[in-house]
Amino acid sequence: AGIRSVAFPAPRRGGGAERSLQGTGPWTIRVLLPFGAKEGRYRVDFRRADGSHLPALTTVASTDPDLCLTVGLRKLPGPGRYEMILLPEPAGPEEAYRYPFDLLPPTGPGPEH
Repeated sequence: AGIRSVAFPAPRRGGGAERSLQGTGPWTIRVLLPFGAKEGRYRVDFRRADGSHLPALTTVASTDPDLCLTVGLRKLPGPGRYEMILLPEPAGPEEAYRYPFDLLPPTGPGPEH
């Protein structure tokens, strides 16, 4: 299986878009930052939904002209709920941007198209 490409929409107040990955990776994730986010480098941290850190899954990405980040993710420990956290570098008083998502089992339902 090749690299799967997915897009994560920007987080919105009062409601979140459902984001999910499927399979066993690797993935290329195009992340849309919220309006007003600053350009530059971001630390990208992947955690389980319970907050436990996944130490091998921290990387750095830079914004493109569309204020998006492209993040490569090789693999995750297994199906479940995760969160991708983006923190501007150097970190200022801005809060981190959080992108919760589900990793679906590789044998899960097929595309709904």
